[in-house]
Amino acid sequence: MTNKIRAALRHYEKLAEEGNITTFAVYIQGDGILIKPPGAETGQQVPLIEEMLTLLHAYFYDLECIEYGSFDYASLKSFLNASPEEGKIKE
Repeated sequence: MTNKIRAALRHYEKLAEEGNITTFAVYIQGDGILIKPPGAETGQQVPLIEEMLTLLHAYFYDLECIEYGSFDYASLKSFLNASPEEGKIKE
């Protein structure tokens, strides 16, 4: 699950670095995250397992969104780096 999120974030980071978009935001929603540039009609939805979604909601409970380049975005990346990879989650 974290691999899918990391890949989606890398995609948008690359778009921002190349100047194709100015920034983007990550929204924690009911069934996953939504990555969306400002003013865009749609973004990329990444579904999450309930355990990961619960942890993200708890950690970022007071935020409407997480802006690329912010302290909260750095915290999100650290959180994902500390999360186990797919297939390595203990039952």
